[in-house]
Amino acid sequence: MRVGMIEDVVCRLLTTNREEIPYQRIVVIEEEDITELRALDFIEKRTVAVINARASLTGRKWHQGVKKLIANHIPVFDLVHRGDVKQIQQNRKVRVKNGALHIRRSGKWEMLGQIKYYDPERVERLIESAKQKEVSEKQRTVEQKLVHMGEAIRSMKFANELRLIGPFSSLSVMRTFYVILQSSKSTFGNLRPSS
Repeated sequence: MRVGMIEDVVCRLLTTNREEIPYQRIVVIEEEDITELRALDFIEKRTVAVINARASLTGRKWHQGVKKLIANHIPVFDLVHRGDVKQIQQNRKVRVKNGALHIRRSGKWEMLGQIKYYDPERVERLIESAKQKEVSEKQRTVEQKLVHMGEAIRSMKFANELRLIGPFSSLSVMRTFYVILQSSKSTFGNLRPSS
C-alpha cells in the first residue's frame, strides 16, 4: 500500500478501551507492539490511520497486528520522537505528508514531528526477526532445562552410589564426603578401582 497524504481529525487514545475508539478517525496511541486483537478494534471502527508514540512492531515479539492493519488498508506510523505526542490535541485536524505529522493551528499547518511508515516489506522483516528470536529463546530454555535435568540425574546417581558405599550418620556427613570426593576427582581425575 502506498501512502500519499492523509488528512483527518485526530483522536488521542489514552486507554486501550475499545469503546473509546472513534469511528473513521486518525488515532494516536502509545502502545508498544500492536496485537491482533487491538488491530481488530481499529479495523472494526474503520480507523483512517494509526499513529503510535511507541514502536508498533518492535521485532521482539511475534504478532501480526500491524500486518492485519496494513492488509485492511489502515496505514501505521510511529512518531520518531515520543515527546511529540504531547502536542497533539483532541479533535484537531492533522495531516500526514512526506514522513511528517502536521497539525492545524490558528488556520495554519504546523509540523509536529517526523514519523516512520510501516510498509509490507518492513513488517515482514520485523515479523521474521521476532520469529527467529522466539525460536532462539525457546531453544535456549530447552537447553537450560536439559542441563538442569542432567545435573539432577547425576547428583541422584551419585547419591545412590554414596548409599552403596556405606551408612552415613547424617546427611551433612554424606555431603562432606561428596565434597571431598569431588575435590579429589578434580585433583586426581576419575579414580576407578582396579579389577
